[in-house]
Amino acid sequence: MPAAALRRRPSLFQSAHAAILLGVALVGCASGPRRNPDTDPRAIAIEVDNNLIPASALTVWAVPDGGTQMLVGNVGPSERKTLRYLPTTRALNFRLRARMTGGQDRLSNPITMIEGARVTWNVQSNLATVTSESNR
Repeated sequence: MPAAALRRRPSLFQSAHAAILLGVALVGCASGPRRNPDTDPRAIAIEVDNNLIPASALTVWAVPDGGTQMLVGNVGPSERKTLRYLPTTRALNFRLRARMTGGQDRLSNPITMIEGARVTWNVQSNLATVTSESNR
């Protein structure tokens, strides 16, 4: 084979490098931009009333049916705070899970979300309710 023909063909290293770059670019495009639960209108408002006795800080997760739990936020001792949860799946059935400072967990009753509604979770009584935003 003439030397000029050899110079025009990409090396195995160059071909592999180009394939890797193409793969990384495709994965980056497929994942798309991250949605922000603070600004996305599809996010679910979850009001957590951390009225535990004795008082404890909480870390709160949403646990969708058949999905992976997602960190929603933290609520301080004796604090009432509204967190926002942006589901990554279309599942609207989920539970809330709170981990207390000492490592104990509390799992809410099942919640079926409806569009435009808000979840309120009284952690002491462990009751999560869904109310329409228009009724608040």
